[in-house]
Amino acid sequence: MKKFILKGELLDSFLFMDLYERTDKLGLRGSFALGATMEKEDEDVPAGIIVCTRDKDTLVIEWLYTVPEYRGLGIASELMFLAFEEAEASGLKKVAARISEEYEDNDLGWDTWSFFENDVFKGIEEDETEWRISYDELTVILERDEKKNKASAENPGVFRLCDLSNDELDKARKALEKHFKDESEMPVNQGFAMADKTMSFVKKKGDDYVGMLLIRKAGRTWYPFRLSTSDEVDEETLLRAALYHSEELCKLNEKIEIAVKKTSVKRLFEDVELPGREYDVTYLTASIADFNKQKEVTDYAE
Repeated sequence: MKKFILKGELLDSFLFMDLYERTDKLGLRGSFALGATMEKEDEDVPAGIIVCTRDKDTLVIEWLYTVPEYRGLGIASELMFLAFEEAEASGLKKVAARISEEYEDNDLGWDTWSFFENDVFKGIEEDETEWRISYDELTVILERDEKKNKASAENPGVFRLCDLSNDELDKARKALEKHFKDESEMPVNQGFAMADKTMSFVKKKGDDYVGMLLIRKAGRTWYPFRLSTSDEVDEETLLRAALYHSEELCKLNEKIEIAVKKTSVKRLFEDVELPGREYDVTYLTASIADFNKQKEVTDYAE
């Protein structure tokens, strides 16, 4: 077995394992993919992949997959151990395994829960749902609501972050921090830094900034991660402005999917009758300390 960081053309040869396009998230800062090959007929062939992202002090295992032919050989465990070592080297405190109902609804031929429920992964966090809209669904809705979306995008109080000067960006950050500082664990300035500036919007009334919709983009998938406004009318205006600009990209044949985690954004998607599927997401968490303890036992046993 050989193991290595996956990039460029090497990553391309592993994409057939990425059934849910989790490698899209490699566009996010701090993310990486590891792969393993096995020798077959004097040739190294892709056998397993793990995709990880970083969330504050936690490394998140987004996707772990082994080709059925090579299951039971310890490939998944080796990749998971490497992910823990990467997390420790980066000074992170925890590793979380992301288990989506989406995976369970589609038989992958192996039991994700049983693999991760062990002496290391002891914590369980179940307070998240994910709402996914596919490209095909999105294009139908964009055509249906084109006039409403265009009107929102042309609203004189709606601005994309990329269209603001540095001084205006600073002014917007300060105003929004003042209005919504107690609403989220993430400071507004950190949210601005993470956001895709071409697809994230702020709402202005008079000289004051009163709302924001922040979106991260990874591959062809968009992740709206913060929606804060003074009223629901502004919420819909910001969302429709983003949808209008997504329509422009769709016309340029850039395929787009949207994945939503935050409850407030998901509710808004329902209000404007956007289609999609909702999946429960569970995170099994493990501390680096527990991993090292288990590693000592395993090394001793060997």
